[in-house]
Amino acid sequence: MADVRALRRLAVVVGVTLLALNLSGLLTSPSFDVVVTSGERFDPALAASTRSVEALLAAADVPASADPTATMDALFDVVTRRFTHGDRTYGVRENWLLALLGRVHEAFGHIRDPEALLDRSPQALCSEQSYVLMSLASARGIATRHVGLYGHVVMEAWLDEDWRMYDPDFEVASPAGVRALSCDADAVRAVYADSTASPGEIDALVAIYTSREDNSFVAYPNLAQFEWKSQVLLLFERMAGWLKWLIPVGLLAIAARKVRRRDGPSPASRQL
Repeated sequence: MADVRALRRLAVVVGVTLLALNLSGLLTSPSFDVVVTSGERFDPALAASTRSVEALLAAADVPASADPTATMDALFDVVTRRFTHGDRTYGVRENWLLALLGRVHEAFGHIRDPEALLDRSPQALCSEQSYVLMSLASARGIATRHVGLYGHVVMEAWLDEDWRMYDPDFEVASPAGVRALSCDADAVRAVYADSTASPGEIDALVAIYTSREDNSFVAYPNLAQFEWKSQVLLLFERMAGWLKWLIPVGLLAIAARKVRRRDGPSPASRQL
């Protein structure tokens, strides 16, 4: 009985602590103060005012009559101004489960979901910025695909019967797609010549693009990420938004059930 009571107390303490973390996360506003990489177009005011996909779409201010290419260019422009390059992970108040799992493997801690990323961060990595841009384009009916370059991630949009490359992280776009660029090192270098990439990063990007055997293109299902692991982690991230509440509530429910059992009538009194 002593062991059962100790476990019940532990369940109550852990459950209450986790609920307190969740509640404090709801009451704490994320910080949008960051150090910006030199040359980036990042707009702090835009980042602070666009904390959802819907808000970012509105900020793009694309007329309904705009053709797909003009629409895509406007969406690309707003994403390049919305984010600065950086790695954003979950804190314990935002999602204690993903924060703890991120200590086990860093992949669990990254914010991948576009809505969560926009709500919490002015920073994003190449894959995350590309996925936000894909989400905006999809909302406007433009077909997209995630492209993994084994060292960098971009996205492509289907425009004028061909794929066009967009790299919001380095703030460049090209009327040519990744397949065409991967066959022409000089074309890759020309695309990134006016980007935020340093000369060393441009050399690395040329090598990444032209190593064609490990480039991956994912267009289906809609909004699929460039590798299955990222897709699974995105789904788990969304599920963890519920689990961070269900686990502490479950612990408290188990503890309360044990209390009712202990405090209920004894078998002898029930017979009487």
